[in-house]
Amino acid sequence: MSAVLYQPAKRAIACEVYQRNNSYRNDVMLNFQGQPIQAERVKTDLDRQKGLSGRECIRKNQAMLFEFDADDVKNHCFWMKDMKFPIDIYWLDSDKRVVFSATQVKPSSYPKSYCPNVQTRFVIELHSGIGKELLFDYDDVAPF
Repeated sequence: MSAVLYQPAKRAIACEVYQRNNSYRNDVMLNFQGQPIQAERVKTDLDRQKGLSGRECIRKNQAMLFEFDADDVKNHCFWMKDMKFPIDIYWLDSDKRVVFSATQVKPSSYPKSYCPNVQTRFVIELHSGIGKELLFDYDDVAPF
């Protein structure tokens, strides 16, 4: 029993230590169903490529917001390379409406790529399960 509890506790401690020493930027505040989410906005190709890779965790009130220069179908694919925790991924169109999602995406899914089948302009990565908890779904508008 203690071995089962050990891994989540170890991850929680690692997350707290990481958060203390490597603060996420709070570039934009999102608000889903009254729940404030602090988002780090990512605009450059290099930052988009890195994303959350290598980080220890993301809290339930944090997100990463990827902003692209143009709508696209093929080039807004995401993978879990060097990820250490599962996430929910939501693709949004230029009107900031959810048009595609991949939830509870695990690090072990790498090298699989998750690609939308529609035009997208923004992508939001959240702590795994938060999208469902906040009832974030298709056609919802992301408030940012």
